[in-house]
Amino acid sequence: MLNEWKSQDASLVPVVDLIQILVSKSVEDFISFAQSNKAWMESNGLSYDALLFKSRVLTLCTLFQQHNEISFDQVAAQLKMENSMEIQRVIIKAIATGLIKGKMDQVKQVVYPEKTTLRQFTSENWCQLNDQIAAWKQSIGVIIAQATGGDETFTTSSTTASADGAADSSKRKK
Repeated sequence: MLNEWKSQDASLVPVVDLIQILVSKSVEDFISFAQSNKAWMESNGLSYDALLFKSRVLTLCTLFQQHNEISFDQVAAQLKMENSMEIQRVIIKAIATGLIKGKMDQVKQVVYPEKTTLRQFTSENWCQLNDQIAAWKQSIGVIIAQATGGDETFTTSSTTASADGAADSSKRKK
């Protein structure tokens, strides 16, 4: 859809390119874009520093998805940074905004990712989510069957309930 906009209106090309960079590309891609579109960014009131910082935070999210342990050197290389304090500032900002969850060891200069927000939610992610929900439904079905002595019916479709199960749940509400 974004590429359709680009082909229909040339003035949207930098907007679409910037969106695509922030959604899925690297800091290096942003820096290259900013160098090529400096006048456009200035004429539209876009702050290079603010967008660079956002690009760094989003790229950090991608790094967190790919590693169990990330050294400050790896972060510096991907985020195009040299100052250790600036690297820590980006990590802390990403943690504070809830985009990532992890621990930072300042002595060892290592970050231990725990969770991260996806930069984009792909069809593969939807399939994984569907599989996870189906597994949860199955687990809940087993728990319900064990709790009721196995007399409840449960399947993974959203339209399932037995007469006994419906009666039991209505009794609990009273």
